[in-house]
Amino acid sequence: MIKINLLEKKSKLEILFSYFNFFILEIFILIIVITGVISIMYFMNKNLNFQDVIISREIDALNGFLRPLQKRNAEIVKSYKEIDDILNKINIVVHIKDKVSIYYDLLIAIAKSAPEDCWVSSLDFNGKNNTGKLIGNALRVDSVKMFVNNLNINELFSSIEMRRSSSETEKDFDVNTFIIFFKIREGS
Repeated sequence: MIKINLLEKKSKLEILFSYFNFFILEIFILIIVITGVISIMYFMNKNLNFQDVIISREIDALNGFLRPLQKRNAEIVKSYKEIDDILNKINIVVHIKDKVSIYYDLLIAIAKSAPEDCWVSSLDFNGKNNTGKLIGNALRVDSVKMFVNNLNINELFSSIEMRRSSSETEKDFDVNTFIIFFKIREGS
């Protein structure tokens, strides 16, 4: 069998030229692709810069709103500190009032419990332990007993203990001196 080549034979120059045309076509396509990529990057960069400007303006606007709020927050924090200081002072006054009211209640209870011919010459009270010592005088022994009984009846006192009683004569009168130790009930 015989093969016949019907294609025309190309010269080496034509083959070289066809390769050259193919190479130019590839370079042209490469240039178009590179130009397209650069264009896309340029427009994306321009768009991002535009968005950056918009975001910067929004941040500036929000900072404009934020500054007065920060000033107001500082004023509120300052007022809270002032309120805390005032509350601490009020608590101190209430605490002092409570302590003073214990002394007031104690003095009123002793005054109501004392008979007419009885008087207190010394009163020591320890607010921490709620204990006290009373030194008094009475003209009659019965008045001392009545005074101790009245203190026992009073709800303010929890334990009353008479430790010593003595009698002295002064200007034709018998004066009975007594010492009473007492405790104040918890919660009074």
